This record gives sequence, C-alpha cells and structure tokens, in this order.
Amino acid sequence: MLQDVPQRFDDRSSDHLAKLAKLPKDADLLTFKTEVQRAATIYLRDAGEPSGNDRRKEVAVLYRAASRQNYTDLKACLERLSEQTRHDLNSRGDLFCPRVMLPNSASIGNPELRDAACRIVVDLSQHGGRWVNPHFSCGWGMLA
Repeated sequence: MLQDVPQRFDDRSSDHLAKLAKLPKDADLLTFKTEVQRAATIYLRDAGEPSGNDRRKEVAVLYRAASRQNYTDLKACLERLSEQTRHDLNSRGDLFCPRVMLPNSASIGNPELRDAACRIVVDLSQHGGRWVNPHFSCGWGMLA
C-alpha cells in the first residue's frame, strides 16, 4: 500500500507518465516523480479513510445497537469501528465530567459491565445535545 508507492512510481514509470502527459523535454523529472509519489500517497491515505457519510452511518448503527441493548451487534460494531469515528466519539467524551470513552468490545461480553457500557455508547453517539448546567458539569457550560 503506502510503502509500495516508491517502487510503483519509480524512474521508469515516472518517465512513462511524463511521456503520456507530454511534458516538455526540459521538464524537471525528479520533481515530477516526487510530486506523483506524493499525490499517490495522499490518495491512498485518503481512500482508506471513511467519508463523513460512512462515519455518520457507523454512529447510527452503533447507537441503534446500544439503545436496544443488542449486545451481539454492539460488540461487532465496536470491533469494526473506524479509527476516525472512534476518535470523534471519544472527543465528545472529553466534554463529559467525568470524562468518558467508548468501552471496548470485551466489556460488552461481561454481564456486569455491558449495561453501563451501553449507556456510555448511547450518550456518546446520540445526535444533538442539551445545555448542561455549568454548576453540575465541571463549570464549562457547553453542550454535552
């Protein structure tokens, strides 16, 4: 993948691309090669990231499973949750006092922890928010 970019876009392939692009003879082929490799790296990195719609769907499915206490589906959702969506939801948890984070999938399998884990997932994944009384929320007075 990303580590293959320099081999895939070596001098030979860069020369071929330069000919296809009909670059002038005096073009800086080293810079062209470097920029092609950079563009390929950016493309591969971004292609692996879920879109905003994908992340919204992940959160909706996660919320549905947690709000229905469907432990099997919730555990599966937590295991395949993208890193970006996990980061976004954990960032929401920074606004809570005390701070909360998404539970791991193992806590869903534990009967003593799974109800509390479901409540945390619901709190982090529900849409919208409400004003929090600053006297009861660490004094920040922001949306939770």
